[in-house]
Amino acid sequence: MFAAYALKTERISTCPPLPEMLAHKLNAVSGVGRRVFEFRIYPPLFDALRMIMKIEGTVWKFGDNIDTDVIIPAIYLVTTDMSELGKHCMEGVDATFAEKVGPGDIIVAGKNFGCGSSREHAPMAIKGAGISCVIAEGFARIFFRNAFNMGLAIFECPGVFQGIQEGDRVSVNQDTGEITDHTNGKRFLANPVPPFMQELIEAGGLMAYVLNKRQS
Repeated sequence: MFAAYALKTERISTCPPLPEMLAHKLNAVSGVGRRVFEFRIYPPLFDALRMIMKIEGTVWKFGDNIDTDVIIPAIYLVTTDMSELGKHCMEGVDATFAEKVGPGDIIVAGKNFGCGSSREHAPMAIKGAGISCVIAEGFARIFFRNAFNMGLAIFECPGVFQGIQEGDRVSVNQDTGEITDHTNGKRFLANPVPPFMQELIEAGGLMAYVLNKRQS
């Protein structure tokens, strides 16, 4: 049996409705953009239910060494309101980026993305702008940590910058790390996101994850 669900406005079902408890967990997942959940039910021998989360969106490209001052200029650090920060995302390199980007879009970047100061506002601004994930040749270490703490999905994938063009339609399978460019047909393999870190993303960040654990 197989069922697929797309959050937000789409829903596709090819098998009977999910059990109430499982459907509740699905509806509780927060985030932006189009996230497709596929549920595969294996034979009773395995007695397992596997959830594969995919992200899909249109690509915006930035080069190497995109630092946090470019992602969100220091003048806007007076707030931690994610939606307000999102209005100024990438303003240091493209002043109109926040006006052009759409919900669920994806950033593809070069090496050392998120270098510079260790401000958590940077991944918050990216999320606030509606970006569903960032795919890069490499990330600065502190940005990598901050991104997951803030619930922003990121994927490191050598060769992706040259292989994907701005405007391409791309999807990412978080379980396997497979990246598919639906515009040119190319496929890439990023480091998959470990299950625990996927839970951080689904919860909306580390603080939300801890609060959910305490309440459960």
